Amino acid sequence: MEKERLELLTAVKKRNNDRVVADKMARTFAYRRQEVVNEEPGIDEFKDRWPALFQQKEINAEFRRLVALSLEQTFMTQLDSHSSQLIKVVQSKGGATRAKMPGIMKTYDEVEDIDIRRECVLKGLITFLGEDAQDLIKECCGRTQWR
Repeated sequence: MEKERLELLTAVKKRNNDRVVADKMARTFAYRRQEVVNEEPGIDEFKDRWPALFQQKEINAEFRRLVALSLEQTFMTQLDSHSSQLIKVVQSKGGATRAKMPGIMKTYDEVEDIDIRRECVLKGLITFLGEDAQDLIKECCGRTQWR
């Protein structure tokens, strides 16, 4: 398995190699799991040993391997079910946070598109937590993508 991991390190560096990386990540899951459970490596060491695990596709695949559910679908379902409560919490905050919220809430109230409404909830939550939504959300090709 260590040889497979080393081959994976090489495969990650190549472009358009997603299928090979995905296959190697699937084959090394048990090895990776044992490493985490038995050795408890630090995040920097783990990231050096398993860089593919920190790519969006592999995060989703690893979540599916662990709990047999889609990470994005599970997240969006939970976000949808808690959106009204999150909006109430975000709107309850005063000061500078409240001053930043009208534009976000106006968009939320005016649109029917579920993706835009989700984006508004997330931007509101990010603002509520005192972060800058521009630092956490990147617009790319007309779709919102997390950095």
